[in-house]
This record gives sequence, structure tokens and C-alpha cells, in this order.
Amino acid sequence: MRLAFAGDVTMDFFARDAAREGHETYQVPGFGAWRQEFLAKESGIRAFRPDAVLVVAPEEGTPPDWNNAAADALQTALPDCLVHISPVERLKLEIPGFHDAKMEELGAFPFSLAGLKTIEEEFALAIAAGKNPRRWKILALDADNTLWRGIASEGEVRENVKLQKYAKKLAERGVLLVMSSKNDLATVQETLQGMTLSPSDFVCFEMGVNWEQKSKNLAKICQKLNLGVDSVVFADDSAFERGQMAAFLPDVAQVPFSGEDQLVRRLET
Repeated sequence: MRLAFAGDVTMDFFARDAAREGHETYQVPGFGAWRQEFLAKESGIRAFRPDAVLVVAPEEGTPPDWNNAAADALQTALPDCLVHISPVERLKLEIPGFHDAKMEELGAFPFSLAGLKTIEEEFALAIAAGKNPRRWKILALDADNTLWRGIASEGEVRENVKLQKYAKKLAERGVLLVMSSKNDLATVQETLQGMTLSPSDFVCFEMGVNWEQKSKNLAKICQKLNLGVDSVVFADDSAFERGQMAAFLPDVAQVPFSGEDQLVRRLET
């Protein structure tokens, strides 16, 4: 995917993370210059023709209408491109430790690692929603550090109660739950005993009991269920697994995981 990054803060961290996951990237040079570049009829970003653009522009000192006008101009010029202005003011109120004063002073980057990841996850969800306008039909869930905290094969784990309760509700509404874990089947089934979700809530464990790429297993499951991969949302705490899924099955919607409350909120959006 071709992703562009623009804003009133340094965008290097976002672009590097995207490149690490295999995306082509473009950064609008200079802080604040993105508005002029979005409005210009000939510009680097228009020549790049991104699939999606992330804009990080804290509202302090800048009227939001200026940001929206620039984003609308680019969206008009590139109608197939998603332009996402990160809601940083809202996220600052919702996410503990979102702001990092030291980083702001040293590197013109006012966000903590948690803030960085949250902004990236919001962007990923916006892309997923844009590419998957119809209701999701399959929820593929990782196990270790997603459905529960800890590694099941190494000892005691703690259930992610809110996430499992939400997944249970989705299953009751007809969404098909698939286990997406590299644990063996016996370990998964034993760990689920006494939790909100039980083994019977999952329609398939095939991709959880072998060491094939998760993307290959998911494609097989979709074929078996006679559903397209674009009807799947994939939740996994591993950036490696998310990157591999994006590379081999780009039509699968992804909701990066950074805690049960945030994942449930993003699935509900």
C-alpha cells in the first residue's frame, strides 16, 4: 500500500513503522507545509498518488477549518485516496500517557510510544473501514497476549474479559470467530476452560494448530466458509503477524492490538 504522512510534528516515526511493514511511503517535507502542498495543483503528494494519508496536526494555534479545507482539496484531487486527520485532541483525553513533554522538547514529537501506537491504530482502522464498507463476517483472533495476557504454554494467563465478552456478543449476532494462534490445539482448548469464550464459540481452529503463515491458513478458512477475505477483521498483538497479513492478504481488515479496552472500542467503531 502507498501511504503518505503529513503534519505539524515530525512524521519520521510513522513513516518508518509503515516502511517496516512493507508499505511505500511519502512524507510531506517541513512542519505545517502540508496544507500548501495539499492545496497545490502540482505537488509531491499528488504525484505520489497515495492510497491513504495520515495527517497529525494538533489543533493548538491552528483553526481546524484550515486542516479540513486542505484535506478536502487533496481528497477532491485524489478521490480514491483516504485522507485521515488524526483526532489527537480526543486521543489525548482518552489515552493515559499519550503526551510526552520530553520528546516534544527534544525532537518536535509530542507523543509517547503509547501515543504513537494509538495514532497508528486509529489510522489502520480508518483504512480498514474504508476498504471494508460492509459488515465484517469473520473475526480472527490471536490468543497469547490478545484473548488473554501471558503465554499459555509458559504458565498462568489472565483473561482479557472485555474483549472476550465483546467477541461473544459478535458471535451471538452471527459473526464467525476463528482462532488465529500458533499454540497447539490442546493448549488453546485447555486455556479457554472457565473463560468467557469456550472452544465451541469458534467455528475453526485450523489456523491455530499448525505453523503455516496465518495468511495462508486464513485464506483456506475463507475458502472453506465460502466467504471473501475482505469480510475478515484480524486482531493480533504482533506487528510481525500484522505486517505479514498486510503483505499477503491486503484486503483483510486489521485492528492492531494495544490493550483490551482500546481493541474493543476500535471493533465497535
